[in-house]
Amino acid sequence: MKFISEAGDALGYLFIVFLTTMILFFKKVWKLALQGVLILILASGLNILLKGFVARPRPFEDSLVYASFYSFPSGHAMSAMVFYGFLIHIVFSLEIKPFLKYLFTLIFVFISFIIGLSRIYLGVHYASDILGGYFAGLIWLMFCLMVIYSLKIRTINTNKT
Repeated sequence: MKFISEAGDALGYLFIVFLTTMILFFKKVWKLALQGVLILILASGLNILLKGFVARPRPFEDSLVYASFYSFPSGHAMSAMVFYGFLIHIVFSLEIKPFLKYLFTLIFVFISFIIGLSRIYLGVHYASDILGGYFAGLIWLMFCLMVIYSLKIRTINTNKT
């Protein structure tokens, strides 16, 4: 569980983002990688603001790992929802076999779920912190995707005139 939790830390995401960026660069869709990185960075800032606003203390002082700052919403759960949710968006944007799209979706949903579960197991979050993180991440992801699609539509309409 510690390994899974660390995969949801900043260093874990640096590795996964680097790997994803390389794949997308070779697929010639590097803009998607850039959008994903920007959305994840902004989600981290939003999480810090939300934690400061709610100011909920951590559940246990003797947790299995050290966690600083406040508990609600879970930054790991929020980041997992945003990052892996955006990867699902990317998978459905690419021209790959439908079976692979659904397989990758299941894998990304599982990873996101297990990251949140690991934070409860390690004693650094309440279940409501995880659910709040997932919810905040989903709202942020949907907002960002709406902005991305509205900019695409605007660009298409501008280019037609």
